[in-house]
This record gives sequence, structure tokens and C-alpha cells, in this order.
Amino acid sequence: MRQSLIEISSRMLFTEYLQHLNIRVPNLHQEWVYTRGKQVLACIRIGAEQPRFFIQASGMTSKR
Repeated sequence: MRQSLIEISSRMLFTEYLQHLNIRVPNLHQEWVYTRGKQVLACIRIGAEQPRFFIQASGMTSKR
């Protein structure tokens, strides 16, 4: 993953991260990317038929 995204294994923590940033939670079983400007803040990748969740940890402290 580009831009130093961190993988999160917990679906619940991923959704809490999105809610913290006021991002609508997508279908967690489909590929998805959320960006602000050119920065990717969160994404879902499907690997081996299991979803993998990635976040930009600096998004937790960035100003909205």
C-alpha cells in the first residue's frame, strides 16, 4: 500500500476509525478507497476472499 497505510485486522476498529472521520461506512465485503485530496485515508482490499482493512493513522489527528 502506498502512503504508509496501516492494516487493521479488526472490522470494528476500522468502522470506528471511519466514524471518527465522519466517513460513511461502506460495504465491508467490497473493494473501496476513501481519499481527501490526493491522500488515501482508508481502503478495503479483498485478498484470498477475505477483506483487508487499511487506514492512514495520521488521519486520527488531522484537522477536518
